Amino acid sequence: MMSINVAIVGAGQGASHGKVFSELIDETEVVAVCDLDEQRASECAAMIGAHRVTTRYDDVLADRGIDAVAIAIGCHLRADAVISALEAGKHVLVEVPAVATTIGDVWRMVHAAERLRLKLQMGNHERWTPHKRRMKEMIVAGKIGEIMWADGDYTHDGFRPTGRGGANYMRFDLDSNQPAHDPPHWRLGFGNPAQETTAGGGGLHAVDSLRWLMGEEFAEVMCFGNSRVAPYRSIDDTQAATFTTPSGAIGRVLTSYAVCRKESRHNAVYGTQGSLEFRWHDETLWYASDNHGPMVAIDVPGLELSDAQKRRIGHGGMTFCQDRDFVDAILEDRQPEINVYEAARSCAAAICARDSALEGRPKRIPRFYQRMT
Repeated sequence: MMSINVAIVGAGQGASHGKVFSELIDETEVVAVCDLDEQRASECAAMIGAHRVTTRYDDVLADRGIDAVAIAIGCHLRADAVISALEAGKHVLVEVPAVATTIGDVWRMVHAAERLRLKLQMGNHERWTPHKRRMKEMIVAGKIGEIMWADGDYTHDGFRPTGRGGANYMRFDLDSNQPAHDPPHWRLGFGNPAQETTAGGGGLHAVDSLRWLMGEEFAEVMCFGNSRVAPYRSIDDTQAATFTTPSGAIGRVLTSYAVCRKESRHNAVYGTQGSLEFRWHDETLWYASDNHGPMVAIDVPGLELSDAQKRRIGHGGMTFCQDRDFVDAILEDRQPEINVYEAARSCAAAICARDSALEGRPKRIPRFYQRMT
């Protein structure tokens, strides 16, 4: 059996991938953990059975015994980390977004993967949500006809006080110019630069999921935003981006860290012959093919993982699905589901949405043609 040696880069969310690779996938072994915080790296390594700990990313890149890296560091740092790993000959699994910086960095990522014939998987676990997988199956099967309109969201109440009256995880201390809590929460962006709203980790979940459900590239975007709850930040609290596709379908993504409700990942797709709605709050997929009748709940089987495994991995166990696909892509020499082209299409769409909000005008989104199979 082929063994793939993996290094975890970023011992926070990276620990989830470490558990998957060390406990649930037989063909992988976690051989190293890299984090700027040596103590956190050591604790992660001990938990997953890795023997090497380093605070230097260059050590990981220089090790020819490492076949793949799982990158889970700050969003604004990922472009350089991803491209450097590809240039060093490593396959890459990277948390969403793969790139949150510039369109130029997106192209650099694509060209590096193509030149070196390496696999890249952007880890949007939401594509493996059972309800969204079922939505995709029904759309592909023609159950709702031709798509007219679709929407999705990624919302959190991160700036609002908690129920106990204390500050929430995204509060900022203006005097020290640092997050108000130690350790800072990743959604805040670890100080400045602040994490982008749509182009960052949260919004990219919604952009990628919606584009995947619609089955088309996004061609143009107009985005608006505001900062009604946390005006002290350098970026918007809330952004709404409207995308058009080559076929004329319209998609809308709402990203907000300021809503007054529990976090949400709703999706809805409306076609010429039916409608699908996934409502996060009741974990139900609803379907209608009769404009005079009620929507019907669709039965959706869960993942074939135990409840204990789902709790240990996090994200409902869906991290296992994306990591398993990444490993299979390496073993079978095929492209993973959210491959470098899929990652590029979603990252570029979100970056253009950010630029649209800043510039107050629509932005054309570049196209990425798949050259590798």
